[in-house]
This record gives sequence, structure tokens and C-alpha cells, in this order.
Amino acid sequence: MTRRTRRRVYVATMAAAVGAGAPLWAPAVLARLPGFRVEEVRVVGTHYVPPDRVASLASVEPDASVWDDPARWEARVRSDPMIADARVRRTGAHRIEIHVTEIEPVALVPTPDLVPVDSAGHLLPLDPAQADLDLPILGSGATVEGGHLSDPGSRRLLDVLDRLRSAEPGFVRSASQFLRVPGGVEVFMTGGGDARRVYLPDSDPEAGLRRVEAALAARGGGSSAARVDARFDGQVVVAGKGES
Repeated sequence: MTRRTRRRVYVATMAAAVGAGAPLWAPAVLARLPGFRVEEVRVVGTHYVPPDRVASLASVEPDASVWDDPARWEARVRSDPMIADARVRRTGAHRIEIHVTEIEPVALVPTPDLVPVDSAGHLLPLDPAQADLDLPILGSGATVEGGHLSDPGSRRLLDVLDRLRSAEPGFVRSASQFLRVPGGVEVFMTGGGDARRVYLPDSDPEAGLRRVEAALAARGGGSSAARVDARFDGQVVVAGKGES
């Protein structure tokens, strides 16, 4: 058996030992072996952040091993304001994958320019036109401090939007704008739906939406409503086309 063959057998044996539950020091030993250098970095899970930007952020060293502790690479990727989490996995003797969880934009806020925000109200560094964002507009004007929404009205609208996204995501996808009105929120709907404007109580928008759906179902199909108001308990006002 040649020296090169013996080295390959040793490397393979050590890798198998780690997979079989070798001591915690085994990865550190393997990381020093030349047979496990990182030659390929794959990025998984991105939609808004370019994969090459993720790879650049990770800055995997030229002499890095797939057995190296990935914590430093993960921390570098998480420093991006659009990335919520990053995990590095070994997927071969010379390949690692960076699995990314992005921060999701949920609405556009006029500041006065339209800027995407996440569910916590943080402004996101995305160009709505370039990212092709199909999101509802939140309010008619917002106050921003320290990179996040600070005015109570916008925060309240964001809370209503977030609750409806969890309960009725299809409704939110059909909404074009959320506005504050006395007693709740006014939601402008895109064309083709059962109602053009929907009014919901901000205290319990989910229950309000259920009342709206029940009222429209009782009204029957074939015609859409100009306005459906469910802000007040015990009543739902449905106005047809041409009614105020």
C-alpha cells in the first residue's frame, strides 16, 4: 500500500468514525486534514438577497475545511439586514451549503417614498420596483425613527395586517391598501372581489372579517358590494354599487 493510498484510507476511516459517533474532538482533527478543503459553497433559500452576496458575506477562507466550526460564517451572513438566520451544513467532502432564512416584507409604507417593512415595522433595504413586490400599502403617511415605524397609527395598522396575514392570507393578498378610520381600519380591495372596500374593527379584525364573509354569502353571488362595514358588533352594513 502506497503512502498516498494509506492517507486516503486514514481520511475515510476518520470520517466514518465521526459519522458513527466519535468523540467531540474528531471534527477538529478532520479539519486539519487536506482532504476536506471547501471547494464549493452553495446558497439555499434566498429570494430577495442574491446568492453571491450571501457567499461573499460568509467569506469562507481559501484553506477552510468542511469540518471547521461554521459559527463565524453564519454570523457574517446574519449581519445582512435582510437575513433572519443562516445555517451551514456539510453536503460533501468538499462542499458546504448555506441555508438562509430571509426577513419577509409584509407591506409598503409611504415615507413619503414607498418603502417595504417587515412584521415588526423595520424598514427593509429593498427597491419595490426591482424586487417586484406585490404588497398592500399601509396608511397614507408614516413616521420613521431609527429605521422603524414609530407612529401609533402605523403600528396599529401593522398589527391588524399581521393578524389577518395569519388568519386569512388570501384576503391580505387581495388587499391594495390599509387605512386608519374611526373604530377600525378601511381595506381597499383589488378588482374582481366581492367587495371594493371592507371595514374591520382593529380590536378583533379576524372576527370582523368572518362577519363580512357571512354577510356576503347571505347576499348571494352575482353582484359585488361597494362597501362592507363590520366595525360594530351585531351589525354588518353592505352597500351595493352606487351606494355610499
